[in-house]
Amino acid sequence: MTEIILGLDKPANDGSCVGRSDGRVVFCRHGLPGETVRAEVVDGGADSRFWRAEALAVTGEPAAVRVPSPCPWFGPGQCGGCSWLHAQPDAQLELKTQVLAETLERIGDVRRPVAVHTLGRTAGWRTRLSLHVDDEGRAGFHAWRSHEVVPVADCLQADPRMELADLLEQAWPAGATVRVSVSEAGRAVIVDSATGVSHRGTREHVHVVDGREFRTAADGFWQSHVDAASVLTAQVRELVPHEAGSRIVDLYAGVGLFGLALLDSHEPASVDLVEGDRSATEFAVRNADGDSRVDVIARDVRRWARDPGAADIVVLDPPRAGAGKQVVSAIARTGAHTIVYVSCDAATLARDLRWFAARGYEPDHIVGFDLFPGTAHVETVVRLRASG
Repeated sequence: MTEIILGLDKPANDGSCVGRSDGRVVFCRHGLPGETVRAEVVDGGADSRFWRAEALAVTGEPAAVRVPSPCPWFGPGQCGGCSWLHAQPDAQLELKTQVLAETLERIGDVRRPVAVHTLGRTAGWRTRLSLHVDDEGRAGFHAWRSHEVVPVADCLQADPRMELADLLEQAWPAGATVRVSVSEAGRAVIVDSATGVSHRGTREHVHVVDGREFRTAADGFWQSHVDAASVLTAQVRELVPHEAGSRIVDLYAGVGLFGLALLDSHEPASVDLVEGDRSATEFAVRNADGDSRVDVIARDVRRWARDPGAADIVVLDPPRAGAGKQVVSAIARTGAHTIVYVSCDAATLARDLRWFAARGYEPDHIVGFDLFPGTAHVETVVRLRASG
């Protein structure tokens, strides 16, 4: 591979910094803004619009915020899960804030002050993760932008209840995926291999959020950060106006986290939980516990969008692909005066905000949360109001 000397500028949304080599843009990991590094090009040829690279060494003065990585498997050619472990925790928040603000402005034409807030943990926060197994039966994580498995002995992100180091010492079926998750109900280990799927431990997880119990399938979606559900629920409650008798629609509702939490604090007349995953809707019904105000709609959100009905308030927490134009248009047709959008991807959020603006909705509150410390990911919560 080609080695180059690269001066680094601003951070980019994939956990790299932007540099230029002979006029070509290079996205370089493991460096920091203001540094000059010796880097190896790992993706891109002579005709490529841009290159991707990894910094092998700092050739000049290191950034003042640079620190030794707390993880021995972080670095060029190693585990690709984390991006910013070579920066001080406060500096990581600043890097993520810059990326979020730049992405919202560049793609969504949204120019508002934003900040990314810590949840206070830099290790031991992850309650669910996937291990990948190499041809020799060793478990680990994928290298950056690769299916190559990097065997590791532990992970600083992992909740101690996972007892991850013990799992990593074991031999597994070659090529398998091992999904590990924990909750108040204990640990689940799900092995997906060529011979089928096997389960160890609990089949259902139990999460208690502000006194309300939520049950999920062991392989169902739940926020990874141990504190995420409480933090996001508190934020949604704060942003949704207190209007007794309102009609609330919760899109991509999963097992009902946000919609059911609003039952306890906002006295709505009705809460519609719209979710396309059949298992999640079954748990949503159980979690609603017979509350007559709740209607669990087992329907893909795009199908719901064909005939959305009326609503006063819409909450949505879509997957990384975002909501998309069809769903944005349907939300606008509900006549909702307030929309609270929870996003795990700044680029698709920015795109959707542009489409909301075209339909008369403008953001009046944007905040980021560092639900994935050390990584490039940011969770963002936005409130939009109908401008007319």
